[in-house]
Amino acid sequence: MGEKSAELQVQNPASCLGAFTMKTHIFLSLALSAVAGAVSAQSSVTLYGVADAALYRVSNTAGGTQTQLASGLMDGSRWGLKGSEDLGGGLRAVFTLESRFEIDTGSVSNRSISGTAVPARLTRGLSAGQAAALAPVLAGVGGLQGVNLAGNLFDRQAFVGLVTPVGAFLFGRQYTPGFATLAKYDINNAQGMAGPGALGMLLYPPVEIRRSNSLQYAIAQSGFSASLMHALGEAKTATTSSSSGSLTGLNFSYDGGGFSAGLGYNTSKDALGQDSLRTALVGASYDFGFMKLSGLYSKFKDDNPASVPGIAALSAPAAALLKPNLLQDAALMHIGVSFGAGPGVLKVSYNRLDDKRPANADSASFGATYTYPFSKRTSVNLTAAHVTNKDFGQVALGGNGFSGGITSAPGTGSNSFGLGLRHNF
Repeated sequence: MGEKSAELQVQNPASCLGAFTMKTHIFLSLALSAVAGAVSAQSSVTLYGVADAALYRVSNTAGGTQTQLASGLMDGSRWGLKGSEDLGGGLRAVFTLESRFEIDTGSVSNRSISGTAVPARLTRGLSAGQAAALAPVLAGVGGLQGVNLAGNLFDRQAFVGLVTPVGAFLFGRQYTPGFATLAKYDINNAQGMAGPGALGMLLYPPVEIRRSNSLQYAIAQSGFSASLMHALGEAKTATTSSSSGSLTGLNFSYDGGGFSAGLGYNTSKDALGQDSLRTALVGASYDFGFMKLSGLYSKFKDDNPASVPGIAALSAPAAALLKPNLLQDAALMHIGVSFGAGPGVLKVSYNRLDDKRPANADSASFGATYTYPFSKRTSVNLTAAHVTNKDFGQVALGGNGFSGGITSAPGTGSNSFGLGLRHNF
């Protein structure tokens, strides 16, 4: 799911139990100094990351067929620091700071391959005069489509936590429980272009990927794992409640004997404290040894789409006109298989989005990814996918670290192809 989909190698919370150029130089110097200081104090600190570059081609986008050198075909390129300290008595302090970067440009953000174009369904039912009047608003919405456009240094993850004998308590910017479930039962582990998340990415993801200001409790024991998160909205005013802009999520899974099953749920509030994006997911997988089969089913709905880029800035009349076209109500299905093919691994998957809105935008994708390992750290990845769109569907597939955006017209399909080199350090 291109991060907007989105770029995702999820650090499961339960695993804890086991001007920018100048700013970058300053922060990196401080980070490396922190590493050196921590090592001298015999703390466990690791500098890690992923460098993923690819030649990428996608057809029938709003700007025509595009060929690009892209960052994040399989995994969003990133560097990070993570560490832990044994406090004794079964207690351990942990932290993670993780920053994205675009290996093709050196930036920390990117835009959709289709640029600032917006899907045609946003103007469904509007007269020519209304659409013209809303053109500046739509241009603003289109201009906000991309990844980390604010340029935050640790946009991917930033949290500190305490691991105890009864679970881990984590505080900061983290992956949501619902997204962790999607990544676990996507045969692609939310890597590449062939996963289910990309089908819901025209304006925002079908499940929120990360949340700032979050508190999370996670536990893993005897094959069972679970997490509970609450993210503070921190948007309370004289006219709104303390729940405004908040998110609550939970997940649960069991793994044993090659079998795994789990569920996840996220629910969020808009700036006025009304119910916004709600996502429920259930998944299962079985590892036969020679192959692995995985399936996922999700439903998501949003009656007050606060998380759509630009919606909060709309005037009341503009919001009233656009809101019916921004609502979300869909089911998302995924089935995939993974098996060894020569020295590498081949993954094949099928995904289907069943849109329930009047502005019906059904989409389906079929894709395959082959990973050839040069070593434990370095691999070549070849991935290809086709997406079929119906009615108002306009999905164009991107990679893990970038969005493909929209096709040239509603109901138009698209083909995507990527060949990349990935190095983990």
